[in-house]
Amino acid sequence: MARPALSGSRALQVIDAMAGAPDRAFTLSDLVRATDSNFASCHAVIAILVARGYLLRDDATKTYRLGPALFAAGQAMAKHDPLLGALRSASDTLTERTGLSISISARTGDELVGVSRHGRNRQLAQGIRVGQRVSLKPPIGATVMAWSCDEDIDNYIGRGGIALDAPEAAQLRDELAAIRRRGYLATLNTDSYAAISKAMAQRYSDEDRNARAGQLISGLYGGLFQPEKIEADGSYDLAFIGAPIFDRRGYPLYSIVLSGFDGRISGAAIEDYAAQLTRMCTDVMRSGAAT
Repeated sequence: MARPALSGSRALQVIDAMAGAPDRAFTLSDLVRATDSNFASCHAVIAILVARGYLLRDDATKTYRLGPALFAAGQAMAKHDPLLGALRSASDTLTERTGLSISISARTGDELVGVSRHGRNRQLAQGIRVGQRVSLKPPIGATVMAWSCDEDIDNYIGRGGIALDAPEAAQLRDELAAIRRRGYLATLNTDSYAAISKAMAQRYSDEDRNARAGQLISGLYGGLFQPEKIEADGSYDLAFIGAPIFDRRGYPLYSIVLSGFDGRISGAAIEDYAAQLTRMCTDVMRSGAAT
């Protein structure tokens, strides 16, 4: 494996840190901590990013924000990925029809990165924030991991220092299989899930945001929080419904989370919302394959 270029890695760390907190500006000291580097090397990387338009510098406050070159890169990426453009448009349509919210995240190696949120209450949507990176460790990412290959599932079960014994690992495999059979993930709003959701929403300091969130998630792990059965006349406190989008190779690339349910809902309502979500995903994949 080729050794990573340190300056390139630093530049990506800077962009990742700022993308994960798009509503704030960063000082040089903030970015030094975020990249765990020294002032001289970090300043050199930032100077290049500013010169190329990937960052903007406010001379009055001596702070930095993401620059317009990244927007151009994002627009180009969307054109190269017909799935994403179709998915964002379809998400707007579904959230308008249902009054719910959708969060879209993409699988990138061993992480999920937040891509976009949709709906009138998008700030309250379940799922990771736009620009946030979170390690794929149980229960995070089950929507895409359920359809992954056996090797990826093995790595998922053992990732992040979560000490699952043999029965717990077998239970997790059974839960992932249940997602595949059902065609979607229905997550209940349990106390443990609420604690994980709160941990996901925390904005930690730059240098340890993801590490601390990951530690909390590992410590709180207690299964995938999905009902064993969904009875049509049952009543459920539902956190979200999740479904995957596959690329042309059949790789589960995007995780789509539908949330914003008002109080307890019936099993029949869960099935109806899930049918709308999975139908949307199928239509998006068909449209992407046709382009």
